[in-house]
Amino acid sequence: MRGRGPIESIAVKALELGILQNLLKTPLAIAVHRFIILGEVSHRYTLWPLNLRFLQFFGFLVLLSLLGYVYPLGHELARQIGVMPETMATIVVVGILFSIVVAWFSIRAIVLFPAVAVDDARWEWAIEATTGVFWKTVAILTLTLIPIGIAKELQLSYVQKIGLDSSVGSIANSAISAIFSFMTIVALVAIASRLYLALAKSSGPDTVATEG
Repeated sequence: MRGRGPIESIAVKALELGILQNLLKTPLAIAVHRFIILGEVSHRYTLWPLNLRFLQFFGFLVLLSLLGYVYPLGHELARQIGVMPETMATIVVVGILFSIVVAWFSIRAIVLFPAVAVDDARWEWAIEATTGVFWKTVAILTLTLIPIGIAKELQLSYVQKIGLDSSVGSIANSAISAIFSFMTIVALVAIASRLYLALAKSSGPDTVATEG
């Protein structure tokens, strides 16, 4: 059986991360957003794909995730069809610029997720409100996520260093990745929720959506 080529591998990874994993992350993220912003406590994990709030939140997650794979797919496709070096250089430059725009938009849209989670329909406000706090948001995200990433790599390196059996090592690596993935999700959700609350407070007393 023919193995997957680079394009197929990237496409499968994009679908796996962009759809399947985000489908599972959405209920957790919504629950944490609503707990921080509204004080609402959810006692169970609810996968509710037909709920409008769920669909909107999940849709934005998928959109941002898949946008991150546009350049890798385009670059690999161009490499396989054998485009001229000059054209490939142009593709690389355009791809880098596109990736920067996607990263910029993702950071600007970070408060969109808590807004959707608490049924605040003013998406335009949610994005426009981050105009003056872009670099502050970048700094907070960097200072939060880098230590988590370093700790994850140290744990994975330790597992590899002690030389566990291949099957045990694989399970340990998967468990470590899952734990740090959970920590990353919660950290991102907490940052987005706190930023949403701060921006909402600065916009007036009636800006934060309330449960009703």
